[in-house]
Amino acid sequence: MNMEKKRILIVHNAYKIPGGEDAVVANEMRLLKDAGHEVFLYEKNNTELDSYSLFQKLLLPLRSIYSRKTYREVRALIREHHIDLVHVHNTLLVISPSVYDAARSLDVPVVQTIHNYRLLCPNALFLRDGRICQDCLSHGLRQSVKHACYRGSKSQTLIVSLMLHYHRRRGTYSRLSYICLTDFNKEMLLRLHLRGKPLLSPAQIYVKPNFTADPGAPVPYDKRQPYFLFASRMDASKGIFVLLRAWERYEQAAENPKELMLCSSGPEENAVREYIQAHALSHVTMLGQISHDEVLSKMRHALAVCLPTQWYEGFPVVIAESFACGTPVIGSNIGNVGTLVAHGETGLTHAPADADALADFFLHWDPASEAVQAMSANARRTYENAYAPEKNLEMLTEIYKDVLKRENR
Repeated sequence: MNMEKKRILIVHNAYKIPGGEDAVVANEMRLLKDAGHEVFLYEKNNTELDSYSLFQKLLLPLRSIYSRKTYREVRALIREHHIDLVHVHNTLLVISPSVYDAARSLDVPVVQTIHNYRLLCPNALFLRDGRICQDCLSHGLRQSVKHACYRGSKSQTLIVSLMLHYHRRRGTYSRLSYICLTDFNKEMLLRLHLRGKPLLSPAQIYVKPNFTADPGAPVPYDKRQPYFLFASRMDASKGIFVLLRAWERYEQAAENPKELMLCSSGPEENAVREYIQAHALSHVTMLGQISHDEVLSKMRHALAVCLPTQWYEGFPVVIAESFACGTPVIGSNIGNVGTLVAHGETGLTHAPADADALADFFLHWDPASEAVQAMSANARRTYENAYAPEKNLEMLTEIYKDVLKRENR
């Protein structure tokens, strides 16, 4: 990697509840700064909405679609710092897509990271009532308003859908370059259409996953502890009840059952505890919400990490972390989990609701087998080739170089 040092403006609208996107922004900024680039941040937070006057709240739908304040502030920053490239992560709700116009008005290229499915689906998840839903793709954005898909509010969903509709028709999105976190996300983004015609071309879209810090050399697989790990939110959409049904069948069939460790919390925590008690599961340990370092320690010693998700996911960082630990992943064969986990190479995959197949994986998991130990080695190799910080910096700067070259042409 050999890139002239650049002046980069990072743009991010944080949600009220901190999440993975905020961590990605902070990590990428640190990565770029450590490589010698000058990095500036334009950031807003949706907590600002709480202090809005009634008049400001009434104007929120218009401001969310286009904010003159953002336009002026971003233009000023670009001029003041002689910005070479603007990298946007999120614009909802305070910043608005006017940031794109601010950059384009000064001939500065824009790269947008796609963290979720917001450009296609107002609730950003393709998930409704616990099931995958693509109605907005097949029947239009009005479907999201009908079902109040954004935060359970028809009025707020209307704001988001109007923003998407306006900027699709205006051509705002067709003038950007994009970074998708997976090939699956790229395929979904290419389904963005207007009047039956695609809005984007494959040449506009790059693929670069998120990265995670190296936890150190993996624990040799023959020294692993006899347990499987679940480290995702305790939510039905993460497949926690599919996992418990599978584990119940596994306990009934196994002569010497291994352990299942649940190290998380979430809205279904009490229901999970009740299920364990009602079905007399004796080899399940609920550790609760433990620290990230403790999770990684458990992950490093686990036989496999379980992710029986029921939806597409954005970019499950638990997979990158598991691979960094040399720990295979057992997950659903849909969306990004099905894309990131290579069946038989870095883990095993199953149909999302197939508890029988999942139970069978547990029953026949042999830590001494060459196949399982090869999955462990392949997982670590995949981390080094795709999810390590230095590799991620290389991919990111190559994208910047290509976008700048293309814009100059």
